[in-house]
Amino acid sequence: MVLRGGLWVPALPLIAVPSLTPLCTMEPSDYSSEIQEDWTNRENSETICTSLKTVVEFLNRFHSSCRIRLAEMDNRLKTLERKMDRLDAHTAYNVTIQEQIRRSTAT
Repeated sequence: MVLRGGLWVPALPLIAVPSLTPLCTMEPSDYSSEIQEDWTNRENSETICTSLKTVVEFLNRFHSSCRIRLAEMDNRLKTLERKMDRLDAHTAYNVTIQEQIRRSTAT
């Protein structure tokens, strides 16, 4: 996996190369087994690559979704913080006014 542009993408797949036996030393009956083994290896490699691509696509979608949701949550929290600051300022102002009224009525 390689990080490109903020997204994880699969690196070039590593494909195992079976030991190559010189064709001149092989019997004709061995050709079919070598070919079958090669096809099996290719199918396995293809299955692994497809599975990795599926996982990477899921993770990229999940990452994007989480990023959007976290940005929305951040905006909501900032709005709430501003409202709380405003309420705190109003409360402090009202407390100050009430104290001044008490002092002026007490004297």
